[in-house]
Amino acid sequence: MRTPLVASFDEALNTCFSSALEDILGLPARNVIYQVLEKMGISRADVSLRFDDVVKVLADVFGECSRVIVHRAIVGLFREYSLSVNLTYQDSLRDRLTFLPIALRWRPVRISLGQVSIV
Repeated sequence: MRTPLVASFDEALNTCFSSALEDILGLPARNVIYQVLEKMGISRADVSLRFDDVVKVLADVFGECSRVIVHRAIVGLFREYSLSVNLTYQDSLRDRLTFLPIALRWRPVRISLGQVSIV
């Protein structure tokens, strides 16, 4: 069973990936990409769970240009969690994506006036 943080993270990655596809390629192309992923056995709901496979499919379809889509999705994910995006196109996107859930688990929590806020 997935923890709430993991489920939320997976949902956020799916949303950011979908937005990245639509923003860069447009709605019709986004739908075609999802069809290609389905043919490769990756459902829309499994994008976050099989993100490495998704990246490979994108690389097969778009070559090095696929990195722009992946970069946009990861930047969107960092913004979703209000984290600093110190990410360049030369950075290892896989490492950054691996780092993000760890960073979210260890974010300091400040308690003030009976309310919990994330610092």
